[in-house]
Amino acid sequence: MAAPANYTESSLKAYMHAILAEVGTALSWDVTSTNYDEPLNETMLAYGTDDVTAITSADERRKLRTLARREAWRQAMYSTASDYNFTADGARFERAAIHKHCSAMFKQAESEAMVYPDPAYAVSVDSVTYKNDPYRYLPDANRTP
Repeated sequence: MAAPANYTESSLKAYMHAILAEVGTALSWDVTSTNYDEPLNETMLAYGTDDVTAITSADERRKLRTLARREAWRQAMYSTASDYNFTADGARFERAAIHKHCSAMFKQAESEAMVYPDPAYAVSVDSVTYKNDPYRYLPDANRTP
């Protein structure tokens, strides 16, 4: 199936739901409910536009899909953060495995999205000098006994 020539908010939410696949189903998420509203908002903020229908070129759609994938996995990771393993009536429930999976998928999606730099993201390097740095070289004449 070919990727759509353009997206609407509904079709982008459907894409996010398809990306989450069984995880979305396990979370009882539905495209028609509000589960994908915040990931959609975050996607549009990261993209830098309010109008998803204005994104038309293939490169723009690829960026949109990449950002949407990242935000869908981020929301799934946040939603499963309180899932924990427990044992009851002789059965063991490994609910934390879903969170572990969502975290791994988010890291992958975030890595893929790094090719689209966020203008609000910046890295800077500064030197830091500590007055009492135990690893600093001191000549013998400056050492205290």
